[in-house]
Amino acid sequence: MKKLNLLICLFSLLFACSACGDDDIHYGPAAFSLSQKSSGSDYSDLAVYKRHHASAIKILAIGNSFTINASTFMPGMVEELNGDSICIARLTRSGCTLAQHWESHLADSPDYDFQYSDVGKWHTDAIHTIDDALSLFDWDVIVIQQQSGLAGVYDSYQPSLDCLVQLFRNSNPSAKIAWHYTWPYREGTNHGDFSRYDRDPQKMYEAILKAGDKASENLDIRIPAATLIWEMRRQYPEVEDGFSTDGYHISDDLALFALSTLWYECLATPEAGTSSVDSPCYPESVDPDRFSRALAIIRTLTGVPDQGPSDAVDMVFD
Repeated sequence: MKKLNLLICLFSLLFACSACGDDDIHYGPAAFSLSQKSSGSDYSDLAVYKRHHASAIKILAIGNSFTINASTFMPGMVEELNGDSICIARLTRSGCTLAQHWESHLADSPDYDFQYSDVGKWHTDAIHTIDDALSLFDWDVIVIQQQSGLAGVYDSYQPSLDCLVQLFRNSNPSAKIAWHYTWPYREGTNHGDFSRYDRDPQKMYEAILKAGDKASENLDIRIPAATLIWEMRRQYPEVEDGFSTDGYHISDDLALFALSTLWYECLATPEAGTSSVDSPCYPESVDPDRFSRALAIIRTLTGVPDQGPSDAVDMVFD
């Protein structure tokens, strides 16, 4: 049966949609750019890190530039709320689809960039394959997503998604698998894949929800980033959709921080018991008062009630 499933996956990949559109990456000012050369201080000894974090809660995200967007502020949040008791890593390849992830695994291709969180920052290491990343730790949570332009086309998910999930469960049997709903493009975006949805943001949004709901039926965690960005565009009319300079990546720190807060609440809070919503820690570039509208959306999406004014001092990180 395993051989049959493998043959099905291989055959289907011959007809899989190619990556498109996510290659022109634009990041917000605080985001980590894959194209930037890290300074010496941005590299640390992964072997030492691995030994030091042997008992930590470990989260791995596999994706592309939308993964990078959504996790931008995670290292600072983890450091402030948990110290070294949580580590998050991300394995990314620009514009990568589910089919290409599976194809890279089969070929053991060194197609990826790998970063991990330590002392409030992203650090880079020479891990370039899916299998090397999966074997680095016994991961507690593994996050996966579809490429943004195909996120509303469920036929593009399979059979690659099922193959990848089986790979994750075989390599990390105790890991929870999380689905990241990428957000729809904004009106007027010139992204080539936008035509799949008649260049209609709402049509794309509804398609993403429908496909993502079906994809995550048998998974453990859902990250409703699509709804967060959709609602933030409605709740912050003064920015005139200015969260994104290119119309699809997120480039504004307020929205980037909201995405990271949502990720923390969905992925880290259930494991660590610390809440980024009840005890928010803000980067210097985000005004807590202005962020309150986003925080209310996140509370609704995650089911965390508003406990009223707090005497706690908001934490700030660089």
